Amino acid sequence: MRSPWRATVLGSQVAELLRRPGRFATTGLSLLIAAFVVFGAVMAQQIVTATVVDRFRGTPDAVSLVVTRNDAADIGQAGLDAIRGTPGVTEAVGRFDGGAPVGGSAADRYLALAADPGTGPLARV
Repeated sequence: MRSPWRATVLGSQVAELLRRPGRFATTGLSLLIAAFVVFGAVMAQQIVTATVVDRFRGTPDAVSLVVTRNDAADIGQAGLDAIRGTPGVTEAVGRFDGGAPVGGSAADRYLALAADPGTGPLARV
């Protein structure tokens, strides 16, 4: 009775491995190097993402609370004065964020404008 073809293929592969062990070692080494390259690329992407998010998140470290309105309208000077008058508030700064599409649709180019006090612990610049 003939042996199944799988055993024949496996036997020929093992025989080739025993005949040329260097080929097996170089294949294993190349797979190991490829795994480290992929690991390094993923780790670099994670580091870059964390750095960008931490550095450009837009909220200074001194901020404890961000207040906005539900209707996305401006709080106004009266609302800002009321926040400043709240007991326990050290500093309150109003910001304006806006923008407009430039040279076509907003999907292509968008100019974002953001107001900043420029000094103090709540400044982003």
